Amino acid sequence: MKKMIFSAVALLAISVSGFANNKLEDLLLDPSCDDAAFDAMEWAFEEGFDDQTVANIGNWAYANCWLRQKSVNNPSF
Repeated sequence: MKKMIFSAVALLAISVSGFANNKLEDLLLDPSCDDAAFDAMEWAFEEGFDDQTVANIGNWAYANCWLRQKSVNNPSF
């Protein structure tokens, strides 16, 4: 019975530890992707692009920033 309880506690501790490590990695990302997207959208709006193009440029800037942060093999992107 003691082995079963110890195994259950160990499994729970390992599971929580793995979950905590994954969340810590997400928190280490630079939150400036929102800023990059809004800066790009502001520029596009000032240049006189239509609304759909402004949205596309903002989406591209956000995606580009996010990929640069998540890329392990090519950090300079």
